[in-house]
Amino acid sequence: MSQFSQDREGERLAAFLRQHRPCVPPAADDLEDRVMQAVETLHPQPARRKLWLVSGMLAASLAIATAGYRLLTPATPSAAQLSDLEAFLVNNWNGLVNGSEADVPEIEVASFLLDDLMTNDRVDGYQ
Repeated sequence: MSQFSQDREGERLAAFLRQHRPCVPPAADDLEDRVMQAVETLHPQPARRKLWLVSGMLAASLAIATAGYRLLTPATPSAAQLSDLEAFLVNNWNGLVNGSEADVPEIEVASFLLDDLMTNDRVDGYQ
């Protein structure tokens, strides 16, 4: 087919469609209101619920972060505990270097190291 015959068929088709096009129905006066009401009933806006959910999640994460920091931070030993530890290390070092076990203190000297574990009901990392 030539370009001329295709153009002529296109014009005839367009004229046929113009002649037999359907009539447009009249618009309903309250159509927009009905559509907006249907949209609101299908998708309500839970703004307050989202706000409570977000604020609750923030508060919970802050509490978890604070508790985690406090649990993972070791307790600061007192001056007495530090002096006991120093004496324990010095005596052990002297006992190893000099070869005498008489200077090695009893286990009770280092018992403060286990105090934190025993107060938390943990021994060797097990609960």
